[in-house]
Amino acid sequence: MNIDEYDEAKLRELNVSSLKKIGTDIAGAGWFKMELTLSGSPASQITVGYLSALVNQGWISIRQNEIIIRELQKLNTTK
Repeated sequence: MNIDEYDEAKLRELNVSSLKKIGTDIAGAGWFKMELTLSGSPASQITVGYLSALVNQGWISIRQNEIIIRELQKLNTTK
């Protein structure tokens, strides 16, 4: 991932994509929870869903930080 090549619109687009993935991961984990309750399935599937969501949240934080850094650089160069 080369953040320097992305403009703010691309960073925001990637954030939206990650948010959708997080929603899917959490919804899937909810289904696995229900299945675990009903059938005794292993909890590792739930863990994988939550870990995947955390990874996507991390990418959002990285991109959001990049937007903040760029805005601060703009402020710094206009002074």
